[in-house]
Parts: sequence; structure tokens; C-alpha cells
Amino acid sequence: MIERKNNYRLYVHLTVTSSIALDTYYKTRIFMTLYI
Repeated sequence: MIERKNNYRLYVHLTVTSSIALDTYYKTRIFMTLYI
């Protein structure tokens, strides 16, 4: 049970991190497109 819970927390952490990274990436791309 403990192992499964840790895996779930890790999965959630990675999902949130990748979502933030993608959001930042797209905002940067849009900004660069408008700026250049």
C-alpha cells in the first residue's frame, strides 16, 4: 500500500510539473512569435 501511494504521488507530481512546463513553453512561444 505504501509503495502504491508513493507511486501515485510521484505520478501526480510529474503530471503537474509537465503541465506547468507545457504552459510556460506555449506562452513563451506565443510571446516570441509576437515579439519577433
